[in-house]
Amino acid sequence: GNVTFTQEDSSSPTVIEAVIEGLSPKAKQGFHVHQTANFTNGCVSAGPHFNPTNKPHGDPRSEERHAGDMGNLVADSKGVAYYKEVDPYMTMFGANSIIGRSCMVHQDEDDLGKGGHNDSKTTGHAGARLACAEIIEGTLESNGSAGFLWKFSLLIVIGGAFYYFCVHRTEKRYAVLED
Repeated sequence: GNVTFTQEDSSSPTVIEAVIEGLSPKAKQGFHVHQTANFTNGCVSAGPHFNPTNKPHGDPRSEERHAGDMGNLVADSKGVAYYKEVDPYMTMFGANSIIGRSCMVHQDEDDLGKGGHNDSKTTGHAGARLACAEIIEGTLESNGSAGFLWKFSLLIVIGGAFYYFCVHRTEKRYAVLED
């Protein structure tokens, strides 16, 4: 799968786009940015959801939520999820940047903090961590008249499956992103 985060500057929202394969057909599965990219004990050691403002877990469209709350991936009948959100609370700049943290796919549906379970307000009751990867900075590339493109990516293998997460930061509004 691919996950792309794009943010023009520190005052712009972050656009998150993903295509993830190999999910349970017609299922919803939690999708979050976690605190660290420590994988010494697999995805379990990546810490909690990224939450620099100490808010309860919630819907990604709500002000009351972790900065890393992205809600759910919703798979089609073939187990492929297409995700696109514009997030005003997630950033790739400053002390609360997602760069250097991890992106996580969970086994179960995220209840968005509304499920009434003991862990609804901390994890969304999203279950086991199935796949994780560090969000890292890569190389600076020229993009012709569209300006410069910062490109961040990582390919990781977990349980025989390949997961590719990438982050793009554009210096100009209409930069063309190429993989």
